[in-house]
Amino acid sequence: MPTRRRLLATLPCVALAGCLGSAPDAGGTGQTSDETNGTGRTTTADEATTTPSLPDDLTRRNGETVVDFPAMTDGEVSVDSEDGITTLAFSGPTDATFELAAAAGGEVVTDGPPTASKTLTPADEPRAFVAPVYRDGGFEFRVYANTAFREMGDLHVWAGPGGTVAGDAAVSRPAEFDSRTDAVGRTTVSGADVDGAEDGAPLSVGVFDAPLDAVRSGDAADVRGVALQSGESLRRTPAAPKVALAYEFADESVTITHEGGDTLSGPTLSVEVGGEATDAAFPDEVSAGESVTADLSGVESGTTVRVVWTAPEGDFSAVLGRATVP
Repeated sequence: MPTRRRLLATLPCVALAGCLGSAPDAGGTGQTSDETNGTGRTTTADEATTTPSLPDDLTRRNGETVVDFPAMTDGEVSVDSEDGITTLAFSGPTDATFELAAAAGGEVVTDGPPTASKTLTPADEPRAFVAPVYRDGGFEFRVYANTAFREMGDLHVWAGPGGTVAGDAAVSRPAEFDSRTDAVGRTTVSGADVDGAEDGAPLSVGVFDAPLDAVRSGDAADVRGVALQSGESLRRTPAAPKVALAYEFADESVTITHEGGDTLSGPTLSVEVGGEATDAAFPDEVSAGESVTADLSGVESGTTVRVVWTAPEGDFSAVLGRATVP
């Protein structure tokens, strides 16, 4: 079951800009590499043996195909996993922290599918890993995915500056993987591929089974994938409330009723129609039985209606429910 941590923190409705490209291979050695690799045990660099038949960014450990991170990057890197979130902390020659997690429906999942892991076998379980590679004074980001992950759907790579893959400046493109083995593909992103980001700058990068604009518009509610986010935003993300909402459509309006779950503060809620905020206002305290009516005059059939909760601090929001105008 997913935890209540939210991965796709803020999804504003803005147009996409820019495009994402690819970058060449790189190698490297000399880092801390202890990590729980998704198999329930801890492996170290001493246990990793390079198999000649594998490319230099992959290794074989205990018969499994594993992304050779952090051996591919310069500097010292510590890896710590807890509650489905893996923290990758660089300490010289650069200081940077990233958090890696799998997501389904915008929430961190701890037991898959999909799974965020360096271990990409078995190939019939959706697994992917985003490696932040620091070399020559800057970062590039390598997205690895096994066969089952690449078959999840119409995959897109998302990337942007800041602490979320879905921020205002984030962009997305169809994921085009180069084959590393018969079962593993890779695509690469850097700051030069994102408008407004400096070449080599830390980014938030993910791969999901929907384009970013579909998520922003509310048309992709159950998006799945893996994301590496810059900073430590995932561990600080507040838990979104859980609530059951009912939608009753009339000719030119919709009435939304709280049917159960957490009691909410009205000022933290808003109703969006087609990605635009309305003036519909919930009462100050919203518990079971409370409702609000939003005007749908001139709204076309098929338009998405969403109820959005914004944390009191104002730096995080989540979609609590959605419905489609009949």
